[in-house]
Amino acid sequence: MINCEHILYQKGKEFVEIEPFLKAKSKDFLEYDYQKIRLVCQQISNMDTAKRLKFVFSKPNDVLSNSCNYITLLDDSNINKLHLILNSYLLNWRFKITSTNNHINNYELDELPLIDWKNLPDEILNKTAIEQNIEICKRYGLNDFETNHILSPFFELTTA
Repeated sequence: MINCEHILYQKGKEFVEIEPFLKAKSKDFLEYDYQKIRLVCQQISNMDTAKRLKFVFSKPNDVLSNSCNYITLLDDSNINKLHLILNSYLLNWRFKITSTNNHINNYELDELPLIDWKNLPDEILNKTAIEQNIEICKRYGLNDFETNHILSPFFELTTA
């Protein structure tokens, strides 16, 4: 938690004094999170929102507020693939059917079933959003009917 005395104000902008901020942080934060790229999502997301899980990348030196959840990887070489999975409509669907309020709890993120994203082919990052989501559904073992059920609210799907 940031103590208000460590926040500087300048013409309507807020800045964090880094030295007092870092002194207040845990050893684990300094070792595993500080100066690392993180996947960040909001802690509050209305239950009626179609897409509730929305992860973005932070910059290594970003200071995140109390209203954010984030994930840091020890080896971030595959962070783009994890970003893709966490933002997939399949995990969004799974989250929506198990979440009971507007809060995105850490334990709910911990309980998301994650496939081994390191084994996703690098080419998936260059595909369209619909192709990426279909591939993710396949990797989770969904058949065409189930994939259509998950993705049809977001994409115009054609059947072969």
